[in-house]
Amino acid sequence: MEPFRGLALASALQALFATGVYDELEHGEARPAALAEALHLDEERTIAVLQFLAVEDVVAFAPAGAVGLTPRGRAYGEFRAWYAMMVGGYANVLATLAESMAAGASPTARRGEWVALGSAGVDVHSSMTLIRRLVARLPAPPRLVLDVGCGSPRYLGAICAELGCRGIGVEPDPAAFEAGRRQLEGSDGTVRIVRGSAQDCIAALDIVPDVVLTAFVLHEVLGQSGEDGVRRYLRDVFAAAPAAHLLVIEPDLRQDDPSVMRHGYARAFYNGYYLVHPFTGQRLAPREYWEELFRSESLTVVAGGTTDPDIDSTGLELGWLLRAAPGQ
Repeated sequence: MEPFRGLALASALQALFATGVYDELEHGEARPAALAEALHLDEERTIAVLQFLAVEDVVAFAPAGAVGLTPRGRAYGEFRAWYAMMVGGYANVLATLAESMAAGASPTARRGEWVALGSAGVDVHSSMTLIRRLVARLPAPPRLVLDVGCGSPRYLGAICAELGCRGIGVEPDPAAFEAGRRQLEGSDGTVRIVRGSAQDCIAALDIVPDVVLTAFVLHEVLGQSGEDGVRRYLRDVFAAAPAAHLLVIEPDLRQDDPSVMRHGYARAFYNGYYLVHPFTGQRLAPREYWEELFRSESLTVVAGGTTDPDIDSTGLELGWLLRAAPGQ
């Protein structure tokens, strides 16, 4: 019965994060009725979630009836981005696996807003040191970074703050774009977000980007448009910005490698991450596939690497800094 317990616990934790109850409890104990009223929630259902989480030692009820986070509950806060991405964004995909396994079934739509919000938080945690190392190989500090499929602007904002440059995020998903636009309201304009394709955005800019960031995007193009679509994308980027560097981040598909998948984080996160992609019109690929594709497109790998092992020691997140061959 442990898998069922895990399903219920993950769902209840995401509910705590998504409704704002977790944020309220981080500030101190509160009565469930007051929480429900302040956050416009149903009181009976709010109590049901809190009582479930009390059994799981995530919250604790005081004798007077107030509820607060336990030390275990506070520890979950560090991982809320993972819950946003995999539970908020993909729970509906996991719930319909049986139907989606039928021959001829259409891909299941993710909840784009939650995928964007969660993946940005995960990427800030896991990818920043990798991006830092790759960007250090640029011939000059970038003035403008174009983030294709940016989702939440949090990731791009962190990159631009560290590099001291401007950023433009390009997001085709309507829900993710609207969520990103709301996040940027009142910001200083260093980062902005537009809806559309990368190629259209590059053509409309008054300054050509120094870096085109394509993080966890190529496998979506591969799933939806095939290898020809990936090749078109690469060619279009360098046709529009021939002097730019393309920074690609992709997961390494190694689910069939027991030496990798026995790693604790590989089992806790990547195994489920691998599972949902074929059901959502995405196609992951191994390192060798991507590197052969880059070579066949006459792209030069300026630098490559994986995540800092102190952050993610699986080695399953890969990065490449690419440029077009001279005269291409």
